[in-house]
Amino acid sequence: SAASDVYKRQVPFRPFEFQFMFRARNAEEVEAAKLIIESFRAYSKPWFTGSGSGVFHYPHEFRIEFLRLVDDNYETNPHLPMLKYCICKTVNTNYTAQGWKSFDGGAPVDINLTLSFEETEIVTQEDVDGKTSVGDFAKRGYNF
Repeated sequence: SAASDVYKRQVPFRPFEFQFMFRARNAEEVEAAKLIIESFRAYSKPWFTGSGSGVFHYPHEFRIEFLRLVDDNYETNPHLPMLKYCICKTVNTNYTAQGWKSFDGGAPVDINLTLSFEETEIVTQEDVDGKTSVGDFAKRGYNF
């Protein structure tokens, strides 16, 4: 069929989207939110290999894990699938998530941050079954 022909030519990478709401209570928290957002914006972009070379490095990769708290320690949550290395494709901010509210000086009170990631390796049936044989996670027994 036409659909299977398209799938054979292009197996998609898995996308993920995460949303975070920042509600600053003071100037210190406003600055912390600003630094977090700027860091994601910076690490989602390529950068030059040298001055004026016109050659780029790829954007940074992210290792995202879902954790749970067990006896005051964080461990991988076995109820959620693992993610392979990801790149951050988009960083979206909404500074008027609940209407415009600001501190004196104009810093927003509410900021909604949406991060869109995409894995850098294709997830196969073997990956889902914990039998990964190729790539960065080969023979680790993770379920993707």
